Amino acid sequence: MKINKTYLRKIIKEEIEKTLLSESVKQFIKNSKIHSTVPMGALIGVKNNNPELAKALSNSANPMGQADAIAKLKQAFSDAVDPNSKMKLGDGVDVDGFFKYADQQGYLS
Repeated sequence: MKINKTYLRKIIKEEIEKTLLSESVKQFIKNSKIHSTVPMGALIGVKNNNPELAKALSNSANPMGQADAIAKLKQAFSDAVDPNSKMKLGDGVDVDGFFKYADQQGYLS
């Protein structure tokens, strides 16, 4: 199979972005049993399982609703269990720090 330069560049860019994201998330992990890819995957899962909260996050006209949605997402995230270590994420991740990072990077909008 031949890969053209454009496709190869796209693959490399995606891998670099994944690595940078994974390295950035590591700073919020308090327990080495939790892999650096787990928090972002869990955040996406929590948002997908709570579409009403995800919708409230994007409603900038209602800042109180956004704050309430973030608090509920934080709780759901904290209660989520890492499938590998069987540990609650709230016990192994700096949830507040991770959510600030996720917000700054646009993952909560």
